[in-house]
Amino acid sequence: MSAIVRKNVSERTQRQLARFYDGQRCIITGIKSSPHHLNGRPDESNFENLVPLNLEFHNGLRTKGETPDNLKPALRTDELIAAGRLHFAAGRLPQAYGCLRLAYSIYAHYYIGREPEGELSTAAHCLYFLRRSATTPVLDLIWSSLRWIIEREIQSTITAFIHRPPFGEFCLLTELASWLSEFGWPEPGVELLRMANERLEDVKRYLSPADVSRFKRQLANSLIQQGQHGVELEMTLEGSAEWDNKSENNKFALYSTRLNRCLSKEDTNQSMAVLDERFDYFERHTDYCCGSLVGIGMTIQTSLDYIARSILVQSQVSRFRKQRELVMERIAALEKQEKRYGVTARLHRIPNLGANIKRASLNIPAMDRFLDNRVFPELPPRLAELVFDVAIRL
Repeated sequence: MSAIVRKNVSERTQRQLARFYDGQRCIITGIKSSPHHLNGRPDESNFENLVPLNLEFHNGLRTKGETPDNLKPALRTDELIAAGRLHFAAGRLPQAYGCLRLAYSIYAHYYIGREPEGELSTAAHCLYFLRRSATTPVLDLIWSSLRWIIEREIQSTITAFIHRPPFGEFCLLTELASWLSEFGWPEPGVELLRMANERLEDVKRYLSPADVSRFKRQLANSLIQQGQHGVELEMTLEGSAEWDNKSENNKFALYSTRLNRCLSKEDTNQSMAVLDERFDYFERHTDYCCGSLVGIGMTIQTSLDYIARSILVQSQVSRFRKQRELVMERIAALEKQEKRYGVTARLHRIPNLGANIKRASLNIPAMDRFLDNRVFPELPPRLAELVFDVAIRL
């Protein structure tokens, strides 16, 4: 067996790391760092196999075959998840992904024995933050990272564990289904989410109310994209609200889902009714959408998505000059916030989205360009096929 020969990180890969992570600062501490090989193979210096880590943590992962107790505290799974969530709440989405990508690689490549429950659920969490990073301008790197993780990591994880724990399978199935439903493939996405929904009762005890609510919301958005507005959708929306009716983030994310339903049905009156429920509250707590979006109990992404839908709704009924001026101010505020946080609002590919924009543009011509870079992109066909083929094995 030949020895592994270290491959230097190319200038191109260093530029990719800097572009994705907004520099090459450590994903945990934010201080000067160097690229760390996630799978422990220094001959595989691809962008997808690297994260920026400071020297202390980099050296702390040089020796394989350890136990969690031997890790530095900041490198343990719960600490990396906590760090990822802090990044996510502040809109630092690639850094959130980096923390969970590192946690998954430690499960898969570092410990003495592999633990299927943690490995599968952490893989799902890693993919969740990668999916959320698709609102940043690095889509090419997100697609390549998704392919690498599935082909080089997740397929190995699935093959390694013949008998897989139900909770880990549920998490990974749900996440892969969400990639399809959000990125232009709602039909297979709904099929997989329904499979996951059939297993929900068996794993509820492992999930937080927010997790169950988020799952229900994902299923609802997928049904809306398919134009399915029947009993299943209504029950799913009700279930999302019932499971987590205290979290501000869930409340406003659910408002966005309900707005999706109204917009897809071209029901302007009902859209305004949903918006009127809490938009005044949101404006007061964000300085009319111009102030900080941190500290109001919502993620940056939820706030931006809610602002974008409020613009799409109100622009369709703004027939007087003062109304149009207010909408234009809100468009400027949204653009300012997107630039401030480096995150773009995303709109689902719902039915009749174009018809809504056409009506809005009659009142406010600038709305004709409102969807530019704000609609969820479409997953490349071969990548979508890979996602589905792996998910159906779970």
